[in-house]
Amino acid sequence: MNIYVFGNEYVAADKRALEVARELEDTIEGISFVFVKPNEDVPFVNERHVVILDTVQGIQDVALVEGDDLLPGNGSGYYESPKARDGQKEDSR
Repeated sequence: MNIYVFGNEYVAADKRALEVARELEDTIEGISFVFVKPNEDVPFVNERHVVILDTVQGIQDVALVEGDDLLPGNGSGYYESPKARDGQKEDSR
């Protein structure tokens, strides 16, 4: 299974997902981390189920955001949870 990792290693507030993925890389059998560079086209356009690891402003804990919780972002190609957009905390699972 691929886990697509978003972030910017040059921005402190946006690089935690990259750090975590690098720590976990090659430690979980069957999992491959695919690092997506800022402003790069997403490599999973035709995939039905996608797992993304990213840092989201406004969420303090690990959160699972899925399906109907996703809304189009600000045109950057990214998506965000409505709760994160409104500064609310996500339920952890």
